[in-house]
Amino acid sequence: MMADNKQVSSWQLAMSKIKNALLALILLFCSSMELIAKESADSKFTKANTLFQKQDFEGAVKGYFEVLRYDSTSPEVWFNLGNAYYRLGDFPKAILSYERAKKISPADEDIEFNLHVANLHTTDKIDPLPRIFYLRWIDVASYLFSLSDWAVTIVILFVLIIIFILCYFLIPSIAIRKTSFYFGVVSFLLVVSSYNLALHQRHLIYGTERAIIISASVYVKSSPDEKGTDLFILHEGTKVDLLDELNDWKKIRIANGSIGWVRENTFEVI
Repeated sequence: MMADNKQVSSWQLAMSKIKNALLALILLFCSSMELIAKESADSKFTKANTLFQKQDFEGAVKGYFEVLRYDSTSPEVWFNLGNAYYRLGDFPKAILSYERAKKISPADEDIEFNLHVANLHTTDKIDPLPRIFYLRWIDVASYLFSLSDWAVTIVILFVLIIIFILCYFLIPSIAIRKTSFYFGVVSFLLVVSSYNLALHQRHLIYGTERAIIISASVYVKSSPDEKGTDLFILHEGTKVDLLDELNDWKKIRIANGSIGWVRENTFEVI
């Protein structure tokens, strides 16, 4: 029996080593493939930038789309794609690309500036609904940092709160305990504010699905069918909120609050 137990133990040990070796090989293979894909994306991005510098903007557009096949979450690639479309005079696609870059990196001033310039070429000049002044302040404050920066800020503030709590309970000095208490309260309030601002920014970015009109012009209908009444007309480059859908129709809202229906082939989702 002792010999049999030793054989079973040896077999289990051998199988365990084989499993660990296979796992290590799989991890090595995945890491290698990820590295190869990253190097391929980087080389394609460099090539596309070179084409842009040579003013081959159509080639640059194709090159940036090749990069997006590997990584569609890079604001730099979307930003450069928007620049290429802008130089081609395709302002709706430029606006769409800038909006996608902004969705990933909402605090980037270069993206915001180029988006503003591209919007100057749109036909529709829609005045947005007025907002109460303090809501505008909250919007501005929420974009002081990106979502990742807000997360880092909250973690740092939590660490400070823990430090202040430890100082309050462990240090006998009355002055230090009072200071720790006040700073702890301030840090807690900052955590709550930061968390709410981060949630607000996330809602502004992801709370409502938005799209850019890409058709030269489109009549917005009162109902989701061709027989619906024409309410108003929109032109390419206009941003809309997507509210509802029925078959191949989408219910939209524009900045001034007007609502209607358009076909889904008249826009592209940001």
